[in-house]
Amino acid sequence: MGRQYYLWSAGGGKVAAEISTDLIARLQQIIASETDSGAEIGGLLLGRCISDERITIEDFELLPSEHRRGLTFTLSQSDRRNLASRLRAKHRGLHPVGAFRTHLRQGLYMDQYDFDLMSAHFADPQDVALLVRPSDLTAGLFVWEQGDVHRQNSYREFPFDPGRLPLATSTDDAAVAPRSEQRNWLPTAAKVALLAATVGLVVMLATHSRSHQNQTVQLAPIHAAPVAQSQLEKPVDPDIRAVSVDEMHVKLSPFAPPPKPEPAPLPDSAANIPASLPATPLKPEPPQFVSLVSVQPAQPGVLSRSISKIPILNLLHRTKFKSGDHFMPARPVRQVKPHLPAEMVGSRPGPVDIKIWVDESGHVTRAQPLNDSDPEIAEMASLAALKWTFEPARLADRPVSSELVMHFRFAQSRAY
Repeated sequence: MGRQYYLWSAGGGKVAAEISTDLIARLQQIIASETDSGAEIGGLLLGRCISDERITIEDFELLPSEHRRGLTFTLSQSDRRNLASRLRAKHRGLHPVGAFRTHLRQGLYMDQYDFDLMSAHFADPQDVALLVRPSDLTAGLFVWEQGDVHRQNSYREFPFDPGRLPLATSTDDAAVAPRSEQRNWLPTAAKVALLAATVGLVVMLATHSRSHQNQTVQLAPIHAAPVAQSQLEKPVDPDIRAVSVDEMHVKLSPFAPPPKPEPAPLPDSAANIPASLPATPLKPEPPQFVSLVSVQPAQPGVLSRSISKIPILNLLHRTKFKSGDHFMPARPVRQVKPHLPAEMVGSRPGPVDIKIWVDESGHVTRAQPLNDSDPEIAEMASLAALKWTFEPARLADRPVSSELVMHFRFAQSRAY
C-alpha cells in the first residue's frame, strides 16, 4: 500500500513538499498534549530530496529547549550543540530537510531569531521551515527564494489535519529515492539509446544497399540481351501496345533522378525583408562584483591585554592561554559569501571587517562590524558570517572558543 501524503506547493519555481499524513497525525497529538504547558515546541523535519524543486517530509524529531525567551521556542548554546549533533546523526535512511515549531502568537510569520536559526543550520535551497498554530491547527511552510525567505507570512496556509486535506497516494518507490540514486541511471540509459539508434541505422543502410544491388542485377539483362526480329514480328494482343527496349529501360530504371521542385514563392512579408540586416550593438551589462573573504585570529581584547601586564595575574593568564602551547586556530569548513543585490551593483562597495565569536562546537554565535562601512553591506556581511561553520580552535588538544576577524572585499567578476 502506498504512502498517503499532502502535496504543498506555492508555485512560481518554489520548492514543493510531500507531507506524510502519518507525520501530521502524530505531531498533531503531541501538540494537543503540550497545549496545557503553554510553551512552544520544535524540532527537526526528516525526509528526502526528490529533485531540486521537490522534497518529502516523512518524519520529525523533537528538540529540547530551555525557553530562554519565555514561552517561545528558543535554543540555548547547549541546545544548539545538541541540534548540531542531531544534524550529523543517521535517521533510518532519512535526512534533515528543515525545522518546525509551534506558533502561539497571532498570525504565521518568522521573526529574526527564526531566520537566523534557519540560515545557520538549514541553508540548503531545498530546506523548509514549518510553523503550526495550535489554536486552530493552521500551518504554513517557509521556503528559500533567491537566497532569502519571505518571512511576513506563509505563501500558502493549510489545515494541519489529515481529515481536512486533499490527499494522494505514492506508489512509486523511485519517486522518493535520494537525488543521487535517481540520476545514476541517466548516463547508462543515454548510452543504451545511442547504441540502439546506431545499430538500427546500420541495419537500415545495409538493407537499402542490398535492395539496390538486387534491382541492378535484375535490370542488367535488359540492357545487354539483343531482341530478335522474329520476336518483334510475332502477333500480339491488340489491346497491348508494343514497348521498345529503350522505353523499358526508362520505365524500369530506379536510378532516374526525380525532377527538382521549383522553389515556392515567398510571401509578401518575407519578400520585403532585406537580405542582410545591420548589426545592432548590444548594450553592455553593468559590472558585477564577487565577495572575497579572508579570516585571521582576532587580537586579544583590552581586558586580556590589561591582565597580561599585571605581574601575578599574567602568570595565571599565560597558564590558561599560553601562546604557542599547542594552540590551533579555528578553521572554516562551511563558507557563505554575501551577494550584492542588483540595485547595488552600480556602486562598488568598500571593504567590511566583521569580528565573530566561535564556540567550542564550531558555530558562530555573534558577529560585529568593526569599521565604518555602508550599514546595509555590513548587515549582509554579518548575516553571511553567522552562517559559517568552523572546526573549533584547540588548546592542548581540547576544543575551545575563539575570536576571529573576517575581511570581506568586493572585487569585479572576471566574467565581465
